[in-house]
Amino acid sequence: LEQVLGQCFERAQTASLEYKGCRSCKHFIDEEWKTESKRWQVERDSLTAADFVKYIKRVKSTFKADLERMHDADHGILHTSIKKLTAELIQPLEAILDQIKTNLLDLATKRAQEITRQAYEKEGSQSLETMKYRLEDKRITPLKYFAEWVGHCNIIYEKQQKVNQEVDAIEELFKVADQTNFSILYLQLGARNDMIDEREKFNSMIETSKERRKKEIGPMIAQLKEAVEDENKKLVGIHKELTDPKSDYKNPKSPAQFILEVKLGAVSQQLKAIKTWTDTLQDWQALFDLPPPGPSPSFIQAEKAYAEKHELWSSLAKWEEKKRTWGSTPLDRLEMGEVKQYIEELYAKSYKINKADGDGVTEKLLNLVGAEKQ
Repeated sequence: LEQVLGQCFERAQTASLEYKGCRSCKHFIDEEWKTESKRWQVERDSLTAADFVKYIKRVKSTFKADLERMHDADHGILHTSIKKLTAELIQPLEAILDQIKTNLLDLATKRAQEITRQAYEKEGSQSLETMKYRLEDKRITPLKYFAEWVGHCNIIYEKQQKVNQEVDAIEELFKVADQTNFSILYLQLGARNDMIDEREKFNSMIETSKERRKKEIGPMIAQLKEAVEDENKKLVGIHKELTDPKSDYKNPKSPAQFILEVKLGAVSQQLKAIKTWTDTLQDWQALFDLPPPGPSPSFIQAEKAYAEKHELWSSLAKWEEKKRTWGSTPLDRLEMGEVKQYIEELYAKSYKINKADGDGVTEKLLNLVGAEKQ
C-alpha cells in the first residue's frame, strides 16, 4: 500500500509541474501587460504590426495554448484539478486580447483615414488634377503653368515612396487582424478599402502625370529657350543703347540729372525686371532637368555698361550740385580743406574714367573738375 501511495504522489507531483507556467502567465497579466498597455497609450500612433504580433502570440500561442492543454487528471487515489486556476487566468487573457484587437483596429482605421485624406490635400493628387486643367487652358501662357505643374509633380513624386510605405504599414496592421481572425467592423473595413482605392488612384495619377510630362516637355523646353533668347535680345539692346556713340549717354549737352534719374533710372528698372525673370527661367531650367546655364554674358555686359554710365553721370550730376552749393555759400563758411580734397579725388576718378573709355561726356567732367583744380 505504501508503495502504491508513493507512486500516486509521485505521478501527481510530476503532473503538477505542468502548472508552473501559470506563474509566468499570472505575472504577465498583473505586471508586464499593465506596464506595456500604459506604453501603448502614450506611443499608440507609432506602434507597428510587429508590436501587435508579439503580444498576440504571447497571449494566444503561449499562455492560452498552455492553459488549454492543462486538464484535470486522476493519479490512482489522488486527483489534480486545474479548472479553477485556468478559468481565473483565461478570462483576463481574453480581455487583454480584446484590448489588443481594439488598439490594433482603431489605430489601423485612424491611420487609413488620415492617409486617405492626405491624398487630396493641396500637395496631393488633387493638385495634379487641378494643374492638369490649368495646362489645358489656352487663355494663359502655358510655359508658366507647366513649370508650376512640374514643380508640384516633383514634390508629389518625392512623397510617393513615403505614402506607399505608410499604406503598406497600415495594411500590415489589417493583415494581422485577418490572420488572428479578429472581426473587422464595416466602418473599419470601409476605411481600409478607401485607403487601398486612393493609393491606386494616387499612383495611377502620378504615372499619368509622368506620361504627360514626357509628352509636353519638348515643346515647353523650346518655349523656355525662346524666352531666354528674348531676354538676351533685350539685354543686347540695352547694352547697345548705353554704348551707342549717338545716344544721349554720349552727348555732353545732355542734362546730367535727367540722364541719371530718368534715363538710367528706367534702365535700372529694366535690368531688375530682366534679372527677376531670368532667375525664374533658370529655376524652370532646373525643373526641366536641363543643365545649369551659368552667368549670362549678355546680362554681365549690360550691367557693366549701366554701372559705368551710372558712375559717370552721377559724378557729373553731383559735381554740378556741388558747384551750385559752393557758389551760394559764403567763403568763410566753406571748409576749404574738404572742398580741395573732393576736387582732387574727383579729378583722379575722372581722369581714370576718361582714360578707360573717353568720350565727350568724360572729357567734359575731366575739364570741369580740372578747371577748378588749377
